Amino acid sequence: DRLTKVEIKRLNSALKLIGWSQDFDLIIESDSGENRKIPRLTDFTKSSGRRKKNFETLADVGFGFSQLFPIVENAISDTPQSFLVEAPEVHLHPSLQGDLIDLIARNSLACTEIPFAKESSDSPLGNKHKWFIETHSEYMLRRVQKLIAKGLIDSKQVAVYFCDIDEQGERLIREIKLGSK
Repeated sequence: DRLTKVEIKRLNSALKLIGWSQDFDLIIESDSGENRKIPRLTDFTKSSGRRKKNFETLADVGFGFSQLFPIVENAISDTPQSFLVEAPEVHLHPSLQGDLIDLIARNSLACTEIPFAKESSDSPLGNKHKWFIETHSEYMLRRVQKLIAKGLIDSKQVAVYFCDIDEQGERLIREIKLGSK
């Protein structure tokens, strides 16, 4: 009941920006006599020369997508917010990890020059958000570096911190400066 038809359209557009080919929809199903909306992905396949619409639950498409979905859903929000995302790279292909960074960078900076796997003329992204991402992904960090090197984002708009433990067992947090070179 949370998503309107317009939000579902924006969500599908945002998912396509990062290369997702299936459409998301809410399907009303009856469960023990009670109608409720169930999130489903629709997949159009050809069967006997006719198009057939198949539905899959979020659980059926893999754990990576189930983790990616709320991140993309938040990116289309019109209300500026701050998000803390822990290990978004889990179960995502490296190229999708980079595309996710493009989506987050474009959303947080309101920058339309950042390219996507599949571009849309009507941006589905909401207002600027602040993103705090905890990651172990070299692919995600490299994508940030690439965006800086291409001049698409300013290194002053990104902060990278490395957490470590020294020889005495003390916790250390070091800032890693990202330059344009």
